[in-house]
Amino acid sequence: MSNYKDIIQEIDAEILGAKEALIKKAIKEELSKYQFNESNLSPTLISLFMQTKSMTIPIPEVKKMPISISGSADLEVLFPKETPSIYSDLMVGNNVYLYGKAGTGKTTLAKNIARVLLKRPSFVVNCNQFTSPINLIGGQTIEGYKQGGLSLAWEKGGVLILDELPKLDPNTAGLLNEALASSADDERVMASTAEEHDEYLERMSEEDANLDYEVLTREQYLKYVAENESVTQVDADFVKIVFVTITDGSGRKLRKNKYFCVIGTGNTDMKQVNANFSGNNRQDYSLVDRFAGSFYLIEYDKVLEDKLIYDLPLEISRMIRDVLDQGDYIESISLRTMLNFSRVYEQVGLKEIDANEKLRISEYKDQIKTLNDAVDSFIKTLPNAVQSNPTIQQALVLSTKDIIQQEFIQEFEEKRGINPFTLEVI
Repeated sequence: MSNYKDIIQEIDAEILGAKEALIKKAIKEELSKYQFNESNLSPTLISLFMQTKSMTIPIPEVKKMPISISGSADLEVLFPKETPSIYSDLMVGNNVYLYGKAGTGKTTLAKNIARVLLKRPSFVVNCNQFTSPINLIGGQTIEGYKQGGLSLAWEKGGVLILDELPKLDPNTAGLLNEALASSADDERVMASTAEEHDEYLERMSEEDANLDYEVLTREQYLKYVAENESVTQVDADFVKIVFVTITDGSGRKLRKNKYFCVIGTGNTDMKQVNANFSGNNRQDYSLVDRFAGSFYLIEYDKVLEDKLIYDLPLEISRMIRDVLDQGDYIESISLRTMLNFSRVYEQVGLKEIDANEKLRISEYKDQIKTLNDAVDSFIKTLPNAVQSNPTIQQALVLSTKDIIQQEFIQEFEEKRGINPFTLEVI
């Protein structure tokens, strides 16, 4: 009988061992598919990581206007004519506000200026009536403490992009005033005393270093100058440095990083409400004044449109746009809409020249959406009076025009820079 028990125990052990091995294998396979990042870690765990490892983000300083702005045809297309002035504003600490109709590329322009010209990270706050102080200066959430976009840009150094700024509730917008008023400010440096140095050391210990100033010995100050490329020179045994700070949602004082700057975007000038742009508020002039002298009306970039959009969808788009702009309608033909039409047109052209197998269209190539389908879909969303407009109807008819293969091939090569058949760079 004991022999049977021994045999059963051995079998059980083998089964359990096999199960354990299979379980480990399954877990390993699942984990290999999963990529851990900030979006799927809890704030508590992120906080622990940040406590155990410091992170430095190198942000190079651009001290002068790159020659390529005026010398490169590509950058002239990428950036509108207002860009040098916008760049100059940001470099001297002025807050910039870009406004204009929907789809004129204001947010994209802001991001490109941050990335390409300033070479700084951008921190985007999407403003609306639900934007809270937490989104700006941080605060406690059900998932733990969350840092705000303003606080991150202020402390880390980067471009704070306040997207759709007029949609922000004026009461919440007031939280921006302190930071926006100090965008151009630098720390103040002055001679100090041994007594103040002792008092500083005592307060720093008591308040856990949450101070907006430091009192350094001359040796410490010279080291600070070397590390921070400070141009201020004070000949004294003790030096007091008063930093530019804001207070985040936890009550902590954050020192301003010298690479902090602000770009706001919106459909209105913030001083009046436009019926065509719902959700926009009239902002307090104290906020508007923070951008005074640096307002830029961003309009349609026709040079960029000419470069990106095929001729036929471009002609149709501008016909529709002219009608909409004359009537001051809510709807508009943006660059996004043009690109929608242009991508559809391109696929039809690739099908016509039988090159689609090398690109995007698969088994549904015989049921491909046409330019007429795309234009008709857009027109049907317009008011009835606009749909019946002769120019709109003419644009719809034009969208049925047949593609001339040789002309399409030439245009494809101009837009894409590759041969549509071989995919080789031209």
